[in-house]
Amino acid sequence: MRLQIADLRIEPRICSRIAVDRDTEIHYEVYGADIAPIRLLLVNGVQQSCRMWILTVYALLRAQPKRVQICVFDGRGVGNSVLGPALENQRFSTKDLAADALLLLNHLGWSKDVWLLGCMSFCFKSIP
Repeated sequence: MRLQIADLRIEPRICSRIAVDRDTEIHYEVYGADIAPIRLLLVNGVQQSCRMWILTVYALLRAQPKRVQICVFDGRGVGNSVLGPALENQRFSTKDLAADALLLLNHLGWSKDVWLLGCMSFCFKSIP
């Protein structure tokens, strides 16, 4: 029997947004114990939703349910994050993503003992 994402029964402890500026809000979710010695921020590529991490979150919580807090977030203009109309066609960089991640860490009060795991997506252009 194969595990399907829909079969996973995990809910975030926190599911919210944080304002980056007047026109931008970043969606984030926190899973795991309220107080845990291991804090992990999972960073996805610029155009990927935080839902890409659901199997990783599930596996980590199953292995270490009381020892880990995990935060995932949607970058600007992706998933459940919000962009104002003036920013809809703007391109965002990995520098923007890094600034948003730092803002989120500060918002959560995660100032030390934080692990970071990232995944970048690559785009390929076919050459005729």
